[in-house]
Amino acid sequence: FDSGWTTPILLTADAQDVPAPRTGGVVYKLAHPTKWQEYYLVENRQQVGRDLTLPDTGLLLWHVDELGSNDLESM
Repeated sequence: FDSGWTTPILLTADAQDVPAPRTGGVVYKLAHPTKWQEYYLVENRQQVGRDLTLPDTGLLLWHVDELGSNDLESM
């Protein structure tokens, strides 16, 4: 989201009964409980628009570590 394609909706640790995010750039952000640089992004991907050729549909969960490295591909 740093590139500007969306602004995630921050969910707090006590959030309950949160509906699945709508399609079209709606993304939920869940902060890691103890590591400020880590968080999870949740988005709903369906076979429409730019995602028409996806092999399947559903919720996509991203784990982000802002201090992580792409050099250790096995992890």
